Amino acid sequence: MQQEREIDLLDLCKKLLRQWKWILIGGLIVAVIFAGVRWYGNLKEYNDAAAAAGEEGAEVSIEDLEDSDQAAVTQALNMAKQVSSQQDYLDNSFLMSIDPYSECYAAQEYYVSAIGTASDVVDAYITYVSNQGYVSYLSSKEAETYSLEDLSQAVTCQVINNASSSTVINTEVNEESFLVRVIGPDEDTAKAILEIVTSALEGEGQTTASQVAAHTLTSVASYSGVRVDDTLATTRNNLVVSLNTNRNSLNTLVSALSDNQSNVYKALLEQWQEEQTEGVDLAEYAEEESETASADADGADESADATETTTTITKPSVSKKDLVLGFLIGAILVCAYFALKYFFSKQIHTADDVEAYPSIKVLSVVKEPEKAAAEVELLAASLSVAVKKDEKNTLTLASSLKLSDSEKTFAENLKDRLAKEGLTCDLVESLPENAEGLHAAAESGNVLLLEKAEATEFASLDREQLLFNELGITCRGAVVFGE
Repeated sequence: MQQEREIDLLDLCKKLLRQWKWILIGGLIVAVIFAGVRWYGNLKEYNDAAAAAGEEGAEVSIEDLEDSDQAAVTQALNMAKQVSSQQDYLDNSFLMSIDPYSECYAAQEYYVSAIGTASDVVDAYITYVSNQGYVSYLSSKEAETYSLEDLSQAVTCQVINNASSSTVINTEVNEESFLVRVIGPDEDTAKAILEIVTSALEGEGQTTASQVAAHTLTSVASYSGVRVDDTLATTRNNLVVSLNTNRNSLNTLVSALSDNQSNVYKALLEQWQEEQTEGVDLAEYAEEESETASADADGADESADATETTTTITKPSVSKKDLVLGFLIGAILVCAYFALKYFFSKQIHTADDVEAYPSIKVLSVVKEPEKAAAEVELLAASLSVAVKKDEKNTLTLASSLKLSDSEKTFAENLKDRLAKEGLTCDLVESLPENAEGLHAAAESGNVLLLEKAEATEFASLDREQLLFNELGITCRGAVVFGE
């Protein structure tokens, strides 16, 4: 029966060294997993801290980013501003509230007669309207309702080359006509704005024009209606196309931002939206943040003593320390696996495991059966002497397993060499389950065991020894393959 097994630490170390590839692979796998898990945990804490900092009003600064990252964030911020501005103009501007295919308008035609050059006087009136000299006539409510940009687009003033049919032309003076037209979303609005403009024009405007030349300003005709404005339709369509293009560009820019860039982008965008009513320019804000990065770094020591401190949030990265620690943990786990496998293994590992059986002596350890010619010679010599000494000329080469091709070649070479010594040999595999092979071994009375390290089980050796004792078979030794 199997004797108590002794663990050789040197042999165990050699065993582990032979598994260096698995140790390396296991170490790398655990290193990646361990460092990744730690990084993910730190990233989650970072995101939570960034969110909490945002809720608490802590400053998230663009200066925390690299120059290239700052450029990407600034580009996205500028695009966001442009999209916001275009969307606001499309939704809220006076001009965009007008349906270009059902545009309401109101117009007032004037006739100018002057002893001097009437065209200069008309130019003065047109300049007055273009410069929005009429804004002082707006009530506070009207000033809130109509922006200067809206009025500049809604109110136009132009020369009429041919006077209206209702105009009386005096051939003794220089004469010319001009037209003031106002467009609006509805006729009442257009008329209301036209009334404001004409009141200003016939008041301060006429005074201003009188400085050019003495003249007479006559209101000729007023009319209103609905028309199709192709120019406005084209302007609106171009704005919609530009808005959609810029929105797609913004989505592309934002999707390309890293998590850290995205956090800074969102924080700056939110700050700009909050301060937009105060006239804070988004692009200038981002540039100021970038330009003050070095100054803030130089003043870090002074700011530490300040009563108000800024929360610094740094995005985590994969730690080299975690990688090394993970690799060591992985290597230790793989070594522990192979050590436990060695301790609790049911297979033989070394020649010492076989020699733990008193009746078995290991005659040779063959690592490369196909290159074992010298071992064959030595075995044949020692076996022929031992077998002939007992006046027997038969020997069975027996294995508890199926032999590989190279191991069978070794066994055949040994048979041929023993035949030259006058011994008759048989090769038997899969003992003791092979009944015919066991019968042949019993008839020969002598057995040479052919066993494999890491494959032959102790239980098989135990059964073989019991059967050999019962059948009176002498074990002449063993050959161990592949130690």
